[in-house]
Amino acid sequence: MNYFIRVPNEIFEDVVSGQLKDCDLKTYIYLIKKVGSKECIYMPLEKMSEELSVNERTLKRSLSRLEGAKHIERKRTIRNTQTKLKTFVKAKNVFKVKGRLVRN
Repeated sequence: MNYFIRVPNEIFEDVVSGQLKDCDLKTYIYLIKKVGSKECIYMPLEKMSEELSVNERTLKRSLSRLEGAKHIERKRTIRNTQTKLKTFVKAKNVFKVKGRLVRN
């Protein structure tokens, strides 16, 4: 099934400014697809890197940059790591940017 994914401009602005790299955008879009309507995902780094077809170290650096830019939040659990989006489209004109609710 093909569908569109809405990505907030703040992500693109951070890529253009150099704070994030283009591979971080790929990682972020992957996370959007995996999280869906849930609050967060619990997935091992190995599986994520396999599904994205990237090296684990590359993925780790990408996640670290996204976390540093406050677009995601990661917490270690007993078995996996919890990844939560802090920047996403909540509804048509409602966004959450770096954890803050923004209405357009």
